[in-house]
Amino acid sequence: MPANGPRVMHEGNSPRGWLVVGALFLMLGIVIAARNSIGLMMPFWKEDPGWSYKFVATVGGIMMATMAVAAPAVGAIVDRWGSRVVYVAGMAVVGLVYVLCSFMTAEWQLVALFGIVGGVAFAAMSPSLVSTTVAHHFRTRLGLATSIATSGSTGGQFALMPLLAFLVTAITWRNAFLAVGMTVFVVAVVVYLLIGREPPRPVSSPARRSSLSATLRMLAGRPVFWLLGGGFF
Repeated sequence: MPANGPRVMHEGNSPRGWLVVGALFLMLGIVIAARNSIGLMMPFWKEDPGWSYKFVATVGGIMMATMAVAAPAVGAIVDRWGSRVVYVAGMAVVGLVYVLCSFMTAEWQLVALFGIVGGVAFAAMSPSLVSTTVAHHFRTRLGLATSIATSGSTGGQFALMPLLAFLVTAITWRNAFLAVGMTVFVVAVVVYLLIGREPPRPVSSPARRSSLSATLRMLAGRPVFWLLGGGFF
């Protein structure tokens, strides 16, 4: 390792910073489009399995609630193991969920796969986590890098949702879900390679290290946390 390697993040931006931004943009683009596809699928699931709009919307609510519960734990895992492992694992699970969803025949399968398992996986690739990853690679132009990376969440929907709608009508929704699942697997490999090995994260001393529950208690006592949380809610 070069003698100045460990000082890169203290003196400036990571040499791989913009590659990481591109990888995160790509990841959010496909994952957020996959997450929000549940609304697009309502009329197709009503026609084929016969599931009501109310049921599918309820599954969407379960997915969002699962994401909210899982998000703090996922954030703690990122602090411990790094974001690359979490992102790739989350994308692999999303790809598997889509492949398995292409074979669904019963309502409970949508609840278990998309609502619960998918909810945990989607929590692993939220824009808030992406922001922390970008901040780990940039000291200057952080605002620009963060905005480009997180814009994948809307850019992906703009580009990919019409494509998914076309696939659903052209090759049936089951084949479309199978194709999306396989695509997510491929993108997971690309993201893994583009992010590369992350710079070492600062190691907290045992005295300063706190548990997840202690961190949540600390946040609960801060008015700024409730203002931000209320706004997002």
